[in-house]
Amino acid sequence: MGGSSLEMFSGKTVREIGCNEKESSPHAASEKELGNEYFKQKKYNDSIDCYSRSIALSPTAVAFANRAMAYLKIKRYEEAENDCTEALNLDDRYIKAYSLRATARRELGKLKASLEDSEFALRLEPHNQKLKKQHAEAKGLYDKAQKGASTLKAGHIEAVPPVNLPKLFGNALSTLVLIDIVKCVATFFMEDTELSIGYLENLTKV
Repeated sequence: MGGSSLEMFSGKTVREIGCNEKESSPHAASEKELGNEYFKQKKYNDSIDCYSRSIALSPTAVAFANRAMAYLKIKRYEEAENDCTEALNLDDRYIKAYSLRATARRELGKLKASLEDSEFALRLEPHNQKLKKQHAEAKGLYDKAQKGASTLKAGHIEAVPPVNLPKLFGNALSTLVLIDIVKCVATFFMEDTELSIGYLENLTKV
């Protein structure tokens, strides 16, 4: 999703209001607010520094999720995923954290996990149009990856020229799916080393 707004969703959970905000120290809160201002100015590294100081003083789900959003902006997807998980450890019904983690996991190629996060977020707020769109996109990517893997597993791999693999999958494969495909390549082309190498080389571009 990756919107620039820090207030992406209308709903706030009881824990977010009752714990995260009330327990936040004044200094931690001011660091978080400063981080928000830097984020709005697209100074993402500065915003991360502020959120980090806020978390060090008083860790909250909001601060972790805000830092995750900043990490997404600079394509640090693993850090974004980890921060969302930390946020959810503090508040397991925090919609924003599920949505952001779905985005991070999509970029990391964890399509099944991304789909699961988007589904859970949508269950928590079923009328949110942004969440509906995110879920539809996540499902589309996951289904596309599964269809591509099934095509290869079914024995049709020989009909797909190696150079067409990136176009076929469109950057929609997770690590586990790639492992399965590599196994298929090794099985189908034990007697044709050159063709096998061609497939494996082009899989690196998927």
